[in-house]
Amino acid sequence: MTILKRLFQTKSEVIFFLLLFITYSYFFHLEPGWNVNSRIDLTYAIVDEFTFSIDNYHNKEGFDTGDKAYNPQTSHFYSDKNIGLSLLGVIPYFLLKIITLLFGIETKPLISRYVITIFSVSLFSAYLGVIIKRLLNLFVNKENDAFLLAIFFSLGTLCLPYSTIFYPYQPALLFFTSALYLLLKSKSQGNIENFKIFFPGILCGLAMLFEYTCGIIIVIIWLYLFFNLKNKKKIIVFSLALLIPLIIFFIYNYICFGTPFTIPYKYLHSDFFRESMARGFMGITGFQLPALYYITIHSYKGIFFFSPILILIFYGFYLSFKDGNYRTEAVISLIIIVFYFIFNASYYMWWGGWSAGARHLIPMLPFVFILLTPVIKRAKNLMVILGIISIIFAFIPTIVDPQPKQLYPTAELLYPRFEYNYLSPFFIEGIKPLINGMIAYNAGKLIGLEKLYSLIPLLIVDIYLIYFLFKSIRRDLYYFRDFK
Repeated sequence: MTILKRLFQTKSEVIFFLLLFITYSYFFHLEPGWNVNSRIDLTYAIVDEFTFSIDNYHNKEGFDTGDKAYNPQTSHFYSDKNIGLSLLGVIPYFLLKIITLLFGIETKPLISRYVITIFSVSLFSAYLGVIIKRLLNLFVNKENDAFLLAIFFSLGTLCLPYSTIFYPYQPALLFFTSALYLLLKSKSQGNIENFKIFFPGILCGLAMLFEYTCGIIIVIIWLYLFFNLKNKKKIIVFSLALLIPLIIFFIYNYICFGTPFTIPYKYLHSDFFRESMARGFMGITGFQLPALYYITIHSYKGIFFFSPILILIFYGFYLSFKDGNYRTEAVISLIIIVFYFIFNASYYMWWGGWSAGARHLIPMLPFVFILLTPVIKRAKNLMVILGIISIIFAFIPTIVDPQPKQLYPTAELLYPRFEYNYLSPFFIEGIKPLINGMIAYNAGKLIGLEKLYSLIPLLIVDIYLIYFLFKSIRRDLYYFRDFK
């Protein structure tokens, strides 16, 4: 009970967390794909064999992956990914192994992958929704507006499909968003000089341990602290705390590759991947304007197409700058957003492989929603309409497959052109299979429901929880009003 009180400030937050966790854990995708297998193979290897090598998994049916590193000095294969999520997955998998051994139960790989995913990704992503709500509440006065924005963030963006598969984005977002929330809350209370810097530093280090591309966000948080804190010693404390989780990464690299100061991408087994990542800075080469077009407004991977509510960020930035409220935070948010667009359009695999939308843009989403906070005061009805459309669009790949085929040969996608006008996986690999009833395995199917009927239990539960969420918000407001 004490833990719950520390994790949740109100009953509304508990309901919101349950809404998200039930929704995320409702789905299970039978085909994991290379990216997922690369990460989860390492989890299996650590628990089952006490090794970082994935020699016994990378070519095994159901575990096979082309996303792997190879060290010729040791003749061993390793995951080519950052290790944070794989290490986090060790906890639920180890506990599952203990339980199955105690009761003499044989656990199939599909079941173990589902358990690992919901307790390493879905659970953390559900709590991310709570933290996002608290963060946005610093910018909007109304609790129900903050919850509404958090719903659109959690269910109307790429956060939804990527909360159902073993990818590191959601836990990474939870860590750096929590640090950002603690920092901005302290600043809003005029108490930034007494800001306890060590824990946020750890959180930022964890974010980088999970996802490399969070690095620019951590740098900007560091700079924000540097210019806002008079006591510069705290910056040193933050920096040292930041390094603590990264020590794990250095040790891992030393064990696997003989040097702590490297990354697995330098040892990629695939000649194509290794040569591509060696170009420029970790595969970031020249900016391609057509790629920017395809990851923004085009139906192939466009984030504004996939989540039309996000188009309101331009209006939101205008309002923030005009009104002068949180102008600094708005400018910082815009800088981060622009950086991610440039980075994604400059990365050799800008389309993200087999992915639902431009997944490399996911880390910028908390800052996108910061820019949306002034819009809800001025154009709430429009935001709700676009938010509902975004939720429908986000559910389609979640229901079918968050990792649709890329549809075109990699060689063609490397150098995109406007005239190619790529067909959209959203329609071909999403809506078309959905209409034909070809949907992912889910809890509804577990109880015998087929096709779209299998979604009915989730629909009922979500509507019920959303109703009680906003009912609970009103009760919380009355309580705190009377308390004051």
